Amino acid sequence: MAHLLTLCIVASVLPFGCRTQPALSSPSSGVLTDRAAPASVALTTSQSQPSLEAPSESLQDLAARLQDTTLSEESRLAAARSLLAASDSACATLAQLSGEPAVFEILARAALDDPHLVVALLACTQAESVAEQPALALIDVAGSLHEKPAAHALVHMLDANESIATAAMQALSKSTGLTALDTPDAWRRWWDAHRDIPDDAWTSTLIQELSQHASELERRVRRLDRLALDAYRRLYIVTATEARSALLAELLGSELPTLRSHGFELADRELAANATLDPSVAAAAIALLSSADPKARAGAARLVSRLAPPEGAEPVIAALERETVASAAEPLLAAAARWPNPRTIAPVLRWLNDPATVATACQAAITLHEHGLLVGDEHLEQVRRALLPLPTRPSPERLQLLCRIGTMSDRKAIAALLGSEDQSLQRAAADALARLDDSAALLIERAVSDPTIAPLALAALATHARLGAADAAQFPLDAWENALTQASTARAKALLAQQILIRSDGSLTEERRAELEALVHAGGG
Repeated sequence: MAHLLTLCIVASVLPFGCRTQPALSSPSSGVLTDRAAPASVALTTSQSQPSLEAPSESLQDLAARLQDTTLSEESRLAAARSLLAASDSACATLAQLSGEPAVFEILARAALDDPHLVVALLACTQAESVAEQPALALIDVAGSLHEKPAAHALVHMLDANESIATAAMQALSKSTGLTALDTPDAWRRWWDAHRDIPDDAWTSTLIQELSQHASELERRVRRLDRLALDAYRRLYIVTATEARSALLAELLGSELPTLRSHGFELADRELAANATLDPSVAAAAIALLSSADPKARAGAARLVSRLAPPEGAEPVIAALERETVASAAEPLLAAAARWPNPRTIAPVLRWLNDPATVATACQAAITLHEHGLLVGDEHLEQVRRALLPLPTRPSPERLQLLCRIGTMSDRKAIAALLGSEDQSLQRAAADALARLDDSAALLIERAVSDPTIAPLALAALATHARLGAADAAQFPLDAWENALTQASTARAKALLAQQILIRSDGSLTEERRAELEALVHAGGG
């Protein structure tokens, strides 16, 4: 967080801090000092700046022309610009003129052509008696400058009335990046502590201080997060079971990411324990599908998918349609698969092309295909283009989808993976081929030609209840026994055990027969 704040400050400060500025002072002194004005404001700069020509008229004549209401507006503005250009020597004159509202308005209009003339005018103004509206316009411009003279002039304006002083504080916050100071005295103390910083070190010093301040704030926020989290943990423990849903909804609705994450964690625990959660939890999760935080959207998608409320379909589909972050799209794809809908076709096709989401998008596409929604030739060709060519290690979901919607050539490419040295890839290929009748025949064909993959093929066929396709293959008994060791579900083991009993021809021991019969019984055979 500290680094982020520092970068933001740098982005706002450097454009002004690094450019060469027009001079506000005379070439000889480099100092703009109001020796006669009550505020006794001095602005200094160490930057090399172009000098301005001295006005051709005397300060007295320029002041008289500025005050002469019989002259044209352009003539009076020209006099004002000349006075502002000579602000080093004219500061006392400007201070006196600023007490006349109509004259000050003309000075302000002239100064607004150049932000640095704005700073010069504010520095010379009698803050206590200045006209409010022109002063507010000048202050707003000065706040856009991230330089020491601007800060000095704004601190000077804290002596004005409450409205102007408030605007000056806001402009100081904008100019310096500091937001914790909220009274004129606090800003004056801040200025007293910073008045001796050289102009060329002003920006870097502020950045360093703000970075330190941001780091301290980050430490405080982390501590408060820990305290809040600990309090909610204790509260959850002592809350009655029937009242916990309300607390979960409160956690999910928190603005603190730490508390939201804890809410998702507790909801998962409750569901794992077969608890029934109140509809308020689903409502809170659905609301988070629109969160600006991708982590919150992802957690919400997972929870809505588990709760599966009837009203969850539309928000999930809408969230998937607008999602742009892969980490949130993945659980949204999984959630949307609960409610197959033609609207999800477009986002599913889009996320098929992202390596981070392709596996989940494939599963969502399979669901759409199973429900007769992803059947058009154009859509199927789009899917095929997204899946091919196969990567070195394609996911099981990619192989399943390609086997389902692809050509026989595609299925043969999957069958070729049965000869891979990667056993997980072999299993994924066998599983994909065993799911459909025509591809299952291709799997058996390969198993017959290569007996080493026969156990793998039989285990996959048993998993998808397609062992009947292997009747004519006459695999040896040891292939069936090895397949039994590879089967992962009770139903698949039951089907394989049943085939071994049938094919054993009385060669099994009583003990082995009893074991196989127990497997058949356990699998519902």
